[in-house]
Amino acid sequence: MEPRTLAEHRLARRLTVERLAYRIGMDPAEYRVAEAARQWHGDARQTRALVEALGLSLRKLIGIMGRGEELAGHLRSAVSGRWKAHVDPVAEIVVVDATSVGDALRTMHGEFAEFSERYMGHLVALNDDTRLKETAAERAAYLNRLADHFWELVGEAGEASPFPAGGR
Repeated sequence: MEPRTLAEHRLARRLTVERLAYRIGMDPAEYRVAEAARQWHGDARQTRALVEALGLSLRKLIGIMGRGEELAGHLRSAVSGRWKAHVDPVAEIVVVDATSVGDALRTMHGEFAEFSERYMGHLVALNDDTRLKETAAERAAYLNRLADHFWELVGEAGEASPFPAGGR
């Protein structure tokens, strides 16, 4: 059975709260609160140490913390609106530098704008419903995989840690 919480991941690695807290450079009481509340507020260094110690990815950590839907909401708003306003909130959620987040959001916003332009072009040209439906289906598929695409753009396509092995 796959661990679903920080506590379960820690126990699967046979780590005590104190030992894990020491490895990530956090006070054990502070870590215990984060684990119990399912809210992670560690800095970038602590986050890196946590995902390495528990064998997680940032993406998985965000899911464990229950922030996946919050991230998805920001991504949807960023692609359909003002992407720059979402750089800092997304960077805070994913613990990735703002430049990488901004680059990904700008790219995604441009890609999504292409769907809107094509759809409006077909609508204005009074094309048949088939083209409109195809474009709408492509747009829906794009929106359904926003989070996957975001992680691909920031360099974490799935389960692997985005940090280089042994790097600082």
